[in-house]
Amino acid sequence: MVKSINFYYLWVSEFIQFLKDLVSICRDSDAAGLHIEVLLGSIEESIHKLELLLRKEQGSDLTEEIAALDERRDKALVTLVTLTKGFTTHFEEARSLAAEKISTVLDKYGSSIYDLNYRAETTILSNLVNDLESDAEAAVAVNTLELKPVVDEIKTANTQFNEKYLARIDERSEMPDENTVELRKTAISQYRGLVGLLEGYMMAYGSDKYLGLVNKLNELIDKYNETITSRREKGEAETEEDDAI
Repeated sequence: MVKSINFYYLWVSEFIQFLKDLVSICRDSDAAGLHIEVLLGSIEESIHKLELLLRKEQGSDLTEEIAALDERRDKALVTLVTLTKGFTTHFEEARSLAAEKISTVLDKYGSSIYDLNYRAETTILSNLVNDLESDAEAAVAVNTLELKPVVDEIKTANTQFNEKYLARIDERSEMPDENTVELRKTAISQYRGLVGLLEGYMMAYGSDKYLGLVNKLNELIDKYNETITSRREKGEAETEEDDAI
């Protein structure tokens, strides 16, 4: 028999990890041969949905990366603007003229690029870099002032920013409509179904074929029950699931 476990005292992250461990153990024990493949697929789908919601609640990892890349491209733009302005008063005419050419390109996009929303800034910076690279006089001016590494940094940071921004949009589009409690209940129901199926198979076909898997699952449950026991003694709980399983 599979031992009981009360998920009430497991945090969502721990519950997800329990399900992952469960699926891993079952697959290593020849899930297809034991005829539990379909149920495992359902549990894996619940794991995926729970992880998406957990990331949403905690804040997507991509959000920090996006903010860092936004700061990186802003710093590169500030560098370009500052150096260009300094070169406009350079004693060498070639350099001052080159700075004026770049300034003309920069002025085209205004002085508030940093204050634009993410998407607008991405578009503006892309157009700015394109102008500095495609316009022959602007390209020469950039090379004259040895500012190509700065322009390249703006381009690289802006491109990486856009990639991460789109990745976050994709991530959010996958967010399930259910809330965490509903998904957790669904996963628990699926777990119960798996346990019931295993115990039914053991009664119908004998325990030998399934005993190895059941023993491994019981070891897993013992591990998490230790966590639960410790948490119950401290009076801590995170959700409102009622029944022991």
